[in-house]
Order: sequence, then structure tokens, then C-alpha cells
Amino acid sequence: KTAMVLVSPNLSLEQMQSINEFCDKNNIVISGYMKHYIDKSFGDDFLRQNDKSANAAGLKKLKINTTEKFFVDNLQKHEHIIIIDNNILQNGSQKVQDEMSKKEVFLFSYQDINAKIKAKLPLPSFYEQEGAYINCDNIEAKVVPNMNKNKQHLNMNEYIQKLQERIK
Repeated sequence: KTAMVLVSPNLSLEQMQSINEFCDKNNIVISGYMKHYIDKSFGDDFLRQNDKSANAAGLKKLKINTTEKFFVDNLQKHEHIIIIDNNILQNGSQKVQDEMSKKEVFLFSYQDINAKIKAKLPLPSFYEQEGAYINCDNIEAKVVPNMNKNKQHLNMNEYIQKLQERIK
């Protein structure tokens, strides 16, 4: 059985790096497909960008493939899809939705999603996590969390450590 990981362009640079290293070490395909984060009607010439993601430049820096062809080709090849905070289940094309419905989908997310999935693991929201993000001008900035819930979820790096321990 084969697996593919789809990461979100909203993850921190550290989260992306941790996931990328895990996938590389375990020979798992990783995609940063994010066409559904682009809204050509949103951007302007002053402040707003068509890209509504927080860290697409992080995917580029880590050389994580974001092309639709790479994603669709691998989606068809792999039986299990691990989605890490990517909103494709809500905003992906109908073609992608149809293909996803044939797969076993595992989801890491802070959002409540009503899609047919094999397992859902909670992540803290953006506001609860620390990390670096690269903006559209290629400026890297650190984010410090300013929100704490009574019940803390594992962050993505902690999940990756636990997964790696189980594989050993």
C-alpha cells in the first residue's frame, strides 16, 4: 500500500521542513499542491495578493512540488492520502474531489471537515503555533503564539516525531 502527503501552504517553515524530512526518510511522495488557494479576483496593485496562503514561499524554498500535474499523477497512483491542513477537501476541483473519494484519506487539521475520511487528528490553529513564514516579498518572519486553549493538541512536529518512532 502506498501513501502520498499533501501539505498546506499555511504551515510554518519548520513544520514543512519536518514533514519533508519525514517523507524523504521514508520514501513517501510529498506535494504542496495549492491551486485552490489562488483567487485571481482577490489581489490588487497595493496590498492584497491573489495567493491567499500564508507561506507558499516556504514550499518553494524547500523545493516541495506544487504543480497540479505532479499532484494529480500521484493522487491516481497512491492508495492513501495524508492531508496536512490543506483545504483541498473543501475547495478542490470536482475532478480532485472525485479522485479523493476513491482513496483512504487521513487528515491533520484544526478545521471541522465533514468529508469521508479514515482518520482525523487535531492540530492547533495558526494562532496557537510558533514558526517562521515567508511573505510574498520573500521576507522571513517569526510568529509567536498568542492564544492558548485549555486542552492543547499535539503540533505537527510532535506528530511527525511519533510517526517516525513507530516506523523504526
